Amino acid sequence: MNNNMKNTLLLLVFAFTALSSFSQTVTTKDRCYLLTDKYDLHQMLGMSIAEICIGKIPKGVELPILGIDNVNYLFVKVEYRNKTGWIHRNMIVDKSIFIDNNPHIRDEYIDAVKNHVEIQGMNKEEQELAIGIQVKTRKNHISKAIKWRNEVSVGYTSNNYLAINMSSSKGSWLYGFSIQGNLKRGTKGKIYKEALDFDAIVAGTFETGTFDSSSLAFDLGYYVKKNICLGASIGYATNYHYVNFHDDRANEWRHALESNKIKLDAGAFIQYFFKDRLFSRYYLRGGYSMIGGVGLGIGIQL
Repeated sequence: MNNNMKNTLLLLVFAFTALSSFSQTVTTKDRCYLLTDKYDLHQMLGMSIAEICIGKIPKGVELPILGIDNVNYLFVKVEYRNKTGWIHRNMIVDKSIFIDNNPHIRDEYIDAVKNHVEIQGMNKEEQELAIGIQVKTRKNHISKAIKWRNEVSVGYTSNNYLAINMSSSKGSWLYGFSIQGNLKRGTKGKIYKEALDFDAIVAGTFETGTFDSSSLAFDLGYYVKKNICLGASIGYATNYHYVNFHDDRANEWRHALESNKIKLDAGAFIQYFFKDRLFSRYYLRGGYSMIGGVGLGIGIQL
């Protein structure tokens, strides 16, 4: 066998070994950032997320491995939705790809690291891979999961209220507040804040009634599934007594208001989330409240 054939075979073996070594997959254990591969990894440790983030990956996504950081063994290169980039090893379920052939893992500690057991004498790298102690970096936010997500929705209710809901989610819980604006109060014309001038009012043109003002409520929800959140709300609204009257001299309708009482506004809601996109996901919100009645809205989670 001549030298050219030997070299060719060696190259083929090397290529096959390299490809087979990265034919594995990893699964994200938390929602995490996908970092650009356009910069050197050591440069990225001193940069902000806005400069290096090219996407966000949901929890539980299986990703093909394209390569690993063979200097510090902190990152794995993956492909997600036609984008290639790095994710931190703390964001994957199985870290075994960082153990084999890792020069920072000494032979006498390999078994302990693979079995996730901490023993005396381990260095920081061995502890990190064995029990998950986070290696501190100058910008360690790239190794943390995205814990908070923010939501906003707009909807309409059966009692003619415009509903706006804003919240933040962390883990299985949602915290937020809701504002419902009354679009049909029953009042006519401009508000009249002075004492009523009965000489200027045409007899028989009084109209009286009550309405509830805009309500403000606190929301608390729980994710019973990854894409379903159930919750309850409690708040208040002010009930007003109004008088509509016709000003004969100005030939226009005016109204006067008087605060009547504070009313309790309690309710329940459900939010159904659609499939997670690169930076967000849309959701439908349905619910009921004592003030607004049955409502339906659409929102976005970032």
